[in-house]
Parts: sequence; structure tokens; C-alpha cells
Amino acid sequence: MSRPVPGFPAPGASTEAPLEMLSACHARIERQCATLRRLVPHLAAHGADDEARTAAANVLRYFDSAAKHHHDDEEKDLFPALIESMAGSDAVCLRDLTDALSADHRALDAAWQRVRASLAIIAAGTSASLPGDGRRR
Repeated sequence: MSRPVPGFPAPGASTEAPLEMLSACHARIERQCATLRRLVPHLAAHGADDEARTAAANVLRYFDSAAKHHHDDEEKDLFPALIESMAGSDAVCLRDLTDALSADHRALDAAWQRVRASLAIIAAGTSASLPGDGRRR
């Protein structure tokens, strides 16, 4: 990843800097996941109030569009480019890695579909519970 040089603006995430763009998308995904984690106790305390409805709608919108396109971009553009760039190297190792990442994408999508149903109910103004994220606190 590029790093800013003192006295110069940081490089922007754009199609001209695709790895920075993917990295920025990962940061946005992490922020949306943090919103989901905060939403669980908020729902228990306040139900599907305005704040919960807005948060649920924003997370729905993000994961139904940008996050889905992100996974597609990785699988259609990044992974094949990585494999091609490794010609003559240990492409089998890289193929195993990209196959595992693609499988992770499928698992994440399945988990998203379970959470999505609850978020849609909350966004519509009805209280619902969200599954926990499985982290120990």
C-alpha cells in the first residue's frame, strides 16, 4: 500500500490505485461490522427506535451493494491477476489461497443472508434480535 509523504496529500483510493481501493473497502466493511456489534445492545435497550432503524437500513444498503461488488471485484479481477503474476512460481499455493478466500466469500454471504432478514425487520420499525458475532468479550 502507498504511504503519504510528509508535505504531500495521501494517495486517494481509486481505480488508478486498485489495492488502495480494496483496502479502503475493507475498512468500510469493518466499520459496518462495528455498527452491527453496537446495534445488538442498542436494540436490547431501545428497541427499533429511529437510530436502530437508520443503522439497520445503512448496513443493509452497504452489504447489499458495495460489499457484494467488492467480493465480485476480488474474484473476477484481483485473484486471476495474482495467479497470472505468479506464473512460474508456486501458483498452486496461490490458487489454494484464492480458492479459500472465495469459499470465505460464500460463507460470509450465507451469514449475511441470516443477519439481513433481521435487519430488514428492524429497518421497517419492528424490534428483532440480531445473532451475536461469536466474539468473546
